[in-house]
Amino acid sequence: ASADAAELAAYDAGRMSLAERAAQAVAAMSAKNRADVEARREAVKALGGNLQKLRQAMARQREYDKGTVDAIVRQARIMLEGGMLDGMTRGEVKKLLSLVA
Repeated sequence: ASADAAELAAYDAGRMSLAERAAQAVAAMSAKNRADVEARREAVKALGGNLQKLRQAMARQREYDKGTVDAIVRQARIMLEGGMLDGMTRGEVKKLLSLVA
């Protein structure tokens, strides 16, 4: 109810001149714009924080992936050098190596 009263007061031509109404509208729009700018700043700040966390997570994932690949390559090398794959056909070895690589 008080919002309706305030709205009516804002548009009451008997109490405010056109210049006063225009000034009031400009002030209201300016306040809304300031709030929008502040909200935009907060959103950018939050996104920046999220991007930083994402970058860190991706770096950790990259380290894990590299470690996993290194371990698989070491194991494949040990198997090759130890003769564990000697009984396999050339096609089987090729398929196995393609899976490892």
